Amino acid sequence: MVPVRWLDPPPRPFSFVTDPRCVTWRGEVWVFFEAFRPWAGRGVIGVARHDAQLGFVDPRPLLDVPGLHLAYPTVLVEGDELVCVPDSSCPDGTLVFRGTEPGSLRAAGVVPGVPPLRDPTVLEHEGGLVLVGLDIRPRSPILRAFRGETLAGPWTEAGEPIDAGDGTVRPAGSFVRLADGRLVRPAQDSRARYGGGIVLREVHLDGGYREEPLAEAGPDPSWAFPLAFHTISGTDQVTFFDGYRHHTTLLAGPRRLSRHFVGVSTK
Repeated sequence: MVPVRWLDPPPRPFSFVTDPRCVTWRGEVWVFFEAFRPWAGRGVIGVARHDAQLGFVDPRPLLDVPGLHLAYPTVLVEGDELVCVPDSSCPDGTLVFRGTEPGSLRAAGVVPGVPPLRDPTVLEHEGGLVLVGLDIRPRSPILRAFRGETLAGPWTEAGEPIDAGDGTVRPAGSFVRLADGRLVRPAQDSRARYGGGIVLREVHLDGGYREEPLAEAGPDPSWAFPLAFHTISGTDQVTFFDGYRHHTTLLAGPRRLSRHFVGVSTK
């Protein structure tokens, strides 16, 4: 059994933390996440350093845009900068933040030529980038893929949009290269409940962008948060994902949904 360490309780003053995304920066693993602020009814982006013995070190809020809900912070290294591309409710586009330290990112506009995307996910591929995310503006949501040399563009749409109406397409974490060379993308399995599990979708980049379901994974009933999980990210040593459980509070009653995330040692 792989050991599991839950971030429980969540760091004050948040009611839950979710959507863990990680990056290795100058030899250290940093985790970015959505931190929910119940009094504001929206999320901000938080950050913590991960230590193999101590777990999450000094988790704290990082990005807060008044009036916008921030979540799912995709993070990548571009030259000597860290770049964060979160999910947001911004109608003007897909927001970008940059900085030279994990704790000091600044607003840097939007991804040019790309529409507002829910759960934007970036893959470094053949010297360029692939960006996928959910476009919820159509009557039925669709997954759209774009290819560009850098985040500054230019971006071109890759392949046909993929219908996301069946609840198995919305992004759920970082692209992964399997031992046999196949490329997969985690997607949320929301057929039974929101974020109920993960569907691994095999990705093909032969001239465009297409994908197909490959495998499914659900939460472990023995977990402290056993009801669901919907985001996964990791390095060679550690994997991060979130879990769900219900708990009773005086304000929200017996069906309050608490979401937390966890690191799992893989070696």
